[in-house]
Amino acid sequence: MVSARLSVVEPGYTASLRGTVSEMETAEEPNQNEFPPIMCGARPWVEVRVFNDLDCKCKSGWTYRRKTALAAALLIPAAGCSGDVPSEGGGSAPDECAELVWRGDGDSLVDTLEVHSLADVDSLPLYTRVEGTLEIEGVDGQVDLGFLRCVTEVTGGIRIMNNPDLVSLAGLDSVTEIGGEHPSYNFVAIIGNGKLRGVEGLGSLEEVGSLSVENNASLESLEGFSSLRSVDVVSIADNDSLSVVGLRALESVGDLLLGGLDCPSDPSAMPAPGGLPGLTTIDGLDSLQDAMIIRILGNPNLASFGGLADADGLFGATFQLNEKLSYDGIVAADFENLYEICGNMNDPVECDCSMFGGP
Repeated sequence: MVSARLSVVEPGYTASLRGTVSEMETAEEPNQNEFPPIMCGARPWVEVRVFNDLDCKCKSGWTYRRKTALAAALLIPAAGCSGDVPSEGGGSAPDECAELVWRGDGDSLVDTLEVHSLADVDSLPLYTRVEGTLEIEGVDGQVDLGFLRCVTEVTGGIRIMNNPDLVSLAGLDSVTEIGGEHPSYNFVAIIGNGKLRGVEGLGSLEEVGSLSVENNASLESLEGFSSLRSVDVVSIADNDSLSVVGLRALESVGDLLLGGLDCPSDPSAMPAPGGLPGLTTIDGLDSLQDAMIIRILGNPNLASFGGLADADGLFGATFQLNEKLSYDGIVAADFENLYEICGNMNDPVECDCSMFGGP
């Protein structure tokens, strides 16, 4: 059996598509590497062909299977669907996001809705509220989060980790609140998703307790957090392609970490840069007014820190091992409280691992 999973986004619609090869029905075997997209005329849904079977699922909630056998073609409502096939003009569809709440077994303070496989994705109802933490981890073959498109609230945190084919967070667009009932679990962690390019799916969030975006090799920008105004702790590290911070709405932060240092176990040893090699300037933080701790660590190509020095209420600012960031420029910027400076360009002080981390 050969299967392929991908998503196609059309204006106003999000389609999660799956095609499965079961039995060959044509005389000639098609190329197994070709999965050409086929538009369904003017209908507001999208087809993808994998040999002879294809499934279409669109935002309207309709699901169809079209099976070609030689010259014949049938369009059949999939199991569990109701209503008529949409017309060429688009037709109508029932509300797919009727209120539906996920609750755990109550054995822990915050239960976790776990999605760890395509089978979990396929069996997941269209929840509108998750009472607990939402975890999407280790799902092979899923490129977006369209199966979560009805979720508006998560009372715990959101953890998106180690999904090798995830390209987009589209599907979380309706989430406006997390951690409302459990402040200590109010977090967003996006870690180890090698193909993820942006975070646009979380553009409705305004406040988060903790934000961790780490080890996403293809991530280029954080501009998708377009409404995020307040975060207690931010950790942005080891995202090799990140060139734009872009947290343009951020006004208040408790602890902001950009980058990181790789230190051996010996605290007197010299650290190595482990930060954000694609970052040359810290832009997109123009709205930042209040920050307690700022740590800029191990960013080998960073040459400018933008307007960070203008933030009020600064308890400590740390600049360590940013090889193209001028020591003189840091001092001249008149940060309210400079805690630790070492290993920057023309810096008189070398770093060792005992200095790591700041106040």
